[in-house]
Amino acid sequence: MAEKEAKDLPVKFYDRRVVERYLKKGLLDDREHARYLKTLPDLQESASKIDTEFTSIGELGPAR
Repeated sequence: MAEKEAKDLPVKFYDRRVVERYLKKGLLDDREHARYLKTLPDLQESASKIDTEFTSIGELGPAR
């Protein structure tokens, strides 16, 4: 995929939930996707910590 084409791709092509589908269809290139991921800022410091507790109810598994 040419650099110009990659810059014109909609953000949806980089959505982690669908990127595998676009890679298989040839709409997105592995290398271009890796380059895009490297450009994303590290937001770890601005993340909030959330405490959760899960319990099981019978055979239903985790519940709130």
